[in-house]
This record gives sequence, structure tokens and C-alpha cells, in this order.
Amino acid sequence: MTTDYAAIYNHQTETNPGYSQAEQSPGFKAVLENATEISHLKGRSLDVGCGVGFVVELLNTYPYRFEAHGTDVSPTVVEQASNRNSQDRIKLSDGSTLPYDDASFDLVTCFDVLEHIDEHEVEQFCNELRRVARPGATIMCSVALREASAIDLFGDNVHRTIRPFDWWAQYLRPDKAHWTKHPMQAIYWHVKGINSK
Repeated sequence: MTTDYAAIYNHQTETNPGYSQAEQSPGFKAVLENATEISHLKGRSLDVGCGVGFVVELLNTYPYRFEAHGTDVSPTVVEQASNRNSQDRIKLSDGSTLPYDDASFDLVTCFDVLEHIDEHEVEQFCNELRRVARPGATIMCSVALREASAIDLFGDNVHRTIRPFDWWAQYLRPDKAHWTKHPMQAIYWHVKGINSK
């Protein structure tokens, strides 16, 4: 049975006001907390699971120097993100394949998304992040390492894959990583080499 992520996150966005507040966005916080490192990068960026577009909007502003793009599986949030950003910069994803060509981006971000997908889809999803990254690109991901307080419209925890720090590293192949206790969250950085797959 295929999980209907679009229905889940349409519903979450429509019923949870936190999805529409920048201060509640893990990605928005992660970009601000890592501003020095990110602001040294430039080119095209892609935020995967962009939600209503806070990270895309932020990366389009000073001190960041990106042509920022975003994609999400939820038509509801894609519409909101398109209203916040240039409409041609936001695309709807089918949840398994990113709607971009190989080697298209210099920075690929994916904030608190991976734990929301089913475990058997994690490897393919991580492969997609690498596929759209150019050689030498930076991939930055955050992953929640705990259950969420929210239950989806089907009665499941919205964090579908809860695994420890090292388990995620096998798929994300980080050059560096760290985790925090409050919240239980990990940040993984990977620079895609010419021979990376």
C-alpha cells in the first residue's frame, strides 16, 4: 500500500497553524543557525519538502546568494510557496522522484522531511537528493530522531521512520554531522564529489 503523503500534508497544513509560521519551520531555523557556512556558497539551491516556502524565500535574500527553488508533495503548500516566491521556482513532486534534471543544484536542502517517509523509501529518497546535486554541491539535511506530537489523518504518527543518529548516516553519507538533545534532531552535511552516486 502506497502512503498518500499529499493528502497527509494537505491536511497537516490546513489544520496546523505552525506550518504557516516561519519560527516553527525547522529549515528556516537551520538556515539561520548555519548562516555563516551557507552564505559562503552560491549558485542554484533546492529545498526538498519546502512546505510553504520559508527556506526558499530566505535563501533568495542577503546574505545568501542563491537562485532558490523548492519542491513539495502537497499541492496545498506548493500553492502557498508559489505565492510567497516566484511561481516558476516551486514545483510539485510525486513523492518518489524529484522533478529536476540530474546535477541541477549547488545546494540541496532537506529539513525534517526524511523521518516523515516510510523506511523502505529512505534510500531511494536520499539517492534522489544526490542525483539532483552537481559535483561539488553541498547537501544539508536535518532529521528528527523522535516521535512527533502530531498524528496524521490516517491515525499514524507523522514521523513514520524513527531511527538513531548513525542509522541515518548510512544513507546520507555525511562529511560531518552533529545532533542536539532538545529537540532530538540531527544535522548532516555532505559534499558531493565527482565520483559520488
